[in-house]
Amino acid sequence: MSIDTSVRISSIGYTQCDRTWTLSPERTQQWKDLDLWFLVKGHGVVETPEGSYDISPGSCLLLRGGDAYTFRHASAHSFSHYWAHFSFASGSGRYGLQANGSLPPLYRHLRSWDFVETMFKRAVNAWHEEPRDTRSAHQWFSCILNETLLADKNGQRTPGSKWADRIETLCRQIRTRPERKFRVESMADDMSMSRGHFCRVFTECTGLSPMDYILSCRMRLAEDLLVNSSSSITEIARRAGYQDLFFFSRHFKQHHGVTPSRFRSME
Repeated sequence: MSIDTSVRISSIGYTQCDRTWTLSPERTQQWKDLDLWFLVKGHGVVETPEGSYDISPGSCLLLRGGDAYTFRHASAHSFSHYWAHFSFASGSGRYGLQANGSLPPLYRHLRSWDFVETMFKRAVNAWHEEPRDTRSAHQWFSCILNETLLADKNGQRTPGSKWADRIETLCRQIRTRPERKFRVESMADDMSMSRGHFCRVFTECTGLSPMDYILSCRMRLAEDLLVNSSSSITEIARRAGYQDLFFFSRHFKQHHGVTPSRFRSME
């Protein structure tokens, strides 16, 4: 399946929800466009016209405006998600569909969700910077749509493949304890792979190299602590696996575009 991924964004952002957050049918039935909804934290259930789906980090839904959706939390962690309201720039119909009126599937679970999160972050930053960089935002968002289409083509509506489950188990360990000293050689040995083969398989499953994945998880933890705790930046660096504050600050700025102290003051 292919679509014209020339898109027109109407709004895009990132939301850290509290436990009272809901997205009700009354709201979604008023939408006149599409909403790409991408979960990066939390667990729950979404009820859709196609049935119910369990959702977890990596769940990606293409919500159709005018339809009824209900989201429910199912864990101690509230949802954190990216979203984008958009339509396809060329086509017909209320969504700006292609001439045949087709749309990608409603639901898929992305194995390369950290990769998609990075692209979403760049699209959001471009959209909200002053002055707005509309061109870059649309380019990054088109990449996201292409990645979801690739996931659909490869059957990622549900997890699978020879190595996917083992890689996902490893990724879960990294996400849970990103401060640990993960070594590529040790991870490869645990899977009875050479270093090179392990890196290729890991990248195919996640969209990131093992070290980039670890860095992404550390930065996500640091971001959460900067926003939701009063810990000092030195303490946050330590909890994210850094003994050297300079290296932590440098990696954080490379990842987020601002220093940790600047990031905290912006929230």
